[in-house]
Amino acid sequence: MLRGVKKTVAVFAALSLSVLACSSSKGTTGSGASTADAGPTAFPSGPTTWTMTETVPASSEVFLCQYVAMPATAGWVVGGQNDFTVGSHHLLLYKTDLTAIPPGEDAVGDCYEGTDGGATPDFMDHIRGVVYPSATPVQTVPYPAGVGLPYAANEVYLFQVHYLNATGSDINAVVNVHLDTATSGVTTNSGVLFFYDPFIDVPANATAKAGMRCPIPQNITVFGSGSHLHARGVGVQAYLDKATTPATTPFYTSTNWASPTVDTTSFSVTAGSYIRYYCDYDNTQGTSEYIQGPSAEVNEMCMFIGMYYPAMDTNDEECANGDEFGTGTNTCLQTLTTLQTCPEESTGPEGINYTECVQKAFVDSCPNVAAPLVSFLNCSQASCTTQCGTGGDDAGTSSACTQCITANCPSQYLACENLTGCN
Repeated sequence: MLRGVKKTVAVFAALSLSVLACSSSKGTTGSGASTADAGPTAFPSGPTTWTMTETVPASSEVFLCQYVAMPATAGWVVGGQNDFTVGSHHLLLYKTDLTAIPPGEDAVGDCYEGTDGGATPDFMDHIRGVVYPSATPVQTVPYPAGVGLPYAANEVYLFQVHYLNATGSDINAVVNVHLDTATSGVTTNSGVLFFYDPFIDVPANATAKAGMRCPIPQNITVFGSGSHLHARGVGVQAYLDKATTPATTPFYTSTNWASPTVDTTSFSVTAGSYIRYYCDYDNTQGTSEYIQGPSAEVNEMCMFIGMYYPAMDTNDEECANGDEFGTGTNTCLQTLTTLQTCPEESTGPEGINYTECVQKAFVDSCPNVAAPLVSFLNCSQASCTTQCGTGGDDAGTSSACTQCITANCPSQYLACENLTGCN
């Protein structure tokens, strides 16, 4: 069953920043802003500069998207900059899985309705990674010399803007974003760390914590750090652990879910290290429970995002081999026993890869439980699905299952059984 840990992170890497506000509504794209709100006059022009303007009604927010295309010659993104006026909350440029802008879909539209009110898939269905984020009105992010994020000829990006107007008057808002590009001179490809915790449980009338640890298999340099939460989130801390020594001081912190900190401090990470991060939630005034998932209204998220070089394998960028997930005290065997009571369905509602029962079981486990538990579950799934059920996790509930586990996964089961404490 939990062979899907790798799949889940990959799937949600495509969705992980899909909702950055509790609600959105379709707005009217204006032809321009008033002179007072027009923003800087000396902004780079060219094929990688895009502008979005919007009249944001008083006491409202809108969430708009537009497909844009990169130049016809392949190259690298080597930096970026933006400016936006009052009323603009944040912007994001995403990579997409599109090879061309669909006919008639080059206009600005609601991020969750496409350009035709829902007849075609949402803009957000196509995102496959972050290229450029900003929640700062004026920002410049240069890449290190010789480093660049590669793009294909005519590659399609998604330009997303969240407008927020807390005032009593309409605001004419303007957002400009520009990518610096190069077709030569880049010797090192950069990448984006997209770590997404698939196991979150935030009970009603309570505080909660989620966590994840991701191995870094090669030497890299991180030159930008960020995070993502939904509305119950109150804090993120990320630590850089040496192979055998957990760090005690975080290298990254953020306390604002709506406008997370973007830290451009550069630091080296040696092969064999880990990035370990935690998300804190406050739902003490809430009457609903929230688990991991894509909806900002009914789910929560816990992400760490980093810009780095040189580029690693996609599985490493997505923490497909994460070895810590729990923030509780249950042992490996206790967690396995809990999983045996969960329904056999391998996916939850609304596209959530793990059911509420599975997510709770992992969150309540000790941090060191994940590695041996996943190893055992993967073995039982691969070897004993017929005998133990589709989940492969109900060892001991039938003689055939027990015999199969004993014959095929004895070392994995013993490793789980013998892990009796939290690290």
